Parts: sequence; structure tokens; C-alpha cells
Amino acid sequence: LLWRLAHDRLDTLDALLKASAEAAAGYGHPELVTLDFIEDKDSSPVRDSLASLGFQRAEQMHEFKVPMTRVYERVCRAYDRLAARGTIPPGIRIACLDPDLVPEVRRIIHVAGLLDAVDFDARLAGRATTAISPELCTVIVAGGTIIGIHLVERLDDGFIIPCRWVHKNHRSTWVNVGLMHWSTQRDTPPDPEESFVRFSFSSEQHRETQRFAKRMGASPVGSRTRWVLRLKT
Repeated sequence: LLWRLAHDRLDTLDALLKASAEAAAGYGHPELVTLDFIEDKDSSPVRDSLASLGFQRAEQMHEFKVPMTRVYERVCRAYDRLAARGTIPPGIRIACLDPDLVPEVRRIIHVAGLLDAVDFDARLAGRATTAISPELCTVIVAGGTIIGIHLVERLDDGFIIPCRWVHKNHRSTWVNVGLMHWSTQRDTPPDPEESFVRFSFSSEQHRETQRFAKRMGASPVGSRTRWVLRLKT
């Protein structure tokens, strides 16, 4: 059972956690999991409260950032080379996160373990701490099959990429550059010199995004953790 922290008073939080655990166990759920990732800080009352109630670390996400101007320059150069060679095939569909693509995108990234369906729906509906911007996302379709997904969330100082996925038959191809290129062309922040692209990934589940961020020379920002409580049912 996924559960969202929505209260910052620790006494109330403890009571809500205990009640949620009892309710989840009563319905037969084996686990109670925080939907949002909790920021890893040196001092975190919420994290300490979770640990004191028996919650354990379930998954850690690492965040890196790259100056927007560097992303634009490198991606544009790479894309221009691909276009000049005729590498990008004709007849592909390059779309935003259009409504007709949402069900298949949800299924793909859920099955791939990149973003579970509940988290995806919450971000898309604006119910999470960050929200997916469908108009900035890029989905590449070839022959009726989705071969690339690039999700984007808008931040005050730029954008964050919570999820990138490339079909196994198209990895290390033009699709990687194409996803970033078409997304960066959709919007330009007011001050690109002071803006960043942030990549969020798990070391185990987002290897493609991790490699891409490192190739861009990304610098670390911090990490966040999802917590889980094993329930006795």
C-alpha cells in the first residue's frame, strides 16, 4: 500500500503512521510504502520518525544537475550530426505526452520499474511534490510502437527528468539524443544561464539516465529515499 506524507507535525504524523499501518495490515497488505521520496538530510525529524516506527529504506534516488546551456549546446551538436548523416528515419511520430499515449507510457515505465503507475498518475495529476509537464515530455513512436519516453517536470530553476526509457532495440542510437533534443526545443527558461536540467535516478533501475547524466558532466545535488514498513498480516 502506497502512502503519502501529508502532515509535518510529528505527534500527528506518528499517530497517522500507526493508524495507517493497522489499516493496511487489516486489509491484508504486506507493506506500507511512502509514495514520495523523503530527502536525505543530516537532520530530518520525518526520517527519524519513520525509522523509530520500524520503517526501512526501500529505494534511494540520486539527483544530479547540468547547466541548461551545456545541455542545449551538446544536444544540438549531436542532433545536427545525426540529421546530417540521415540517421533519423522518416515516418516516426514525435509527440508530447498526448492523452492517447498515456496508458501505454504508464504501462511501459511501470513494467520497467522506472516509475510505478500510482506515482506516475499522481505526478501527472499534480498530486505529488513535483508534477509532470505533458507539453514538455517527448514520446517517440515508430511503426505504432513506442520506442522512447522522456518525462519532464518544470522547476523554478529549470527542469527535472524523472524518467527516461529507450526500447531495448534502440539503445545507444539516435533515440537517446532525439528524446533530449525534442524536449529542450519545447520551452526555454527566462534565464538559461542560471537554469539547470536535473536528472533523478536509482542506481539499480535507471542505468540509461545515469549514463546520460554522466556523459553530460552532471554534478551531484543530493539523494532521496522511499521508506517501507513490513506488516504482519
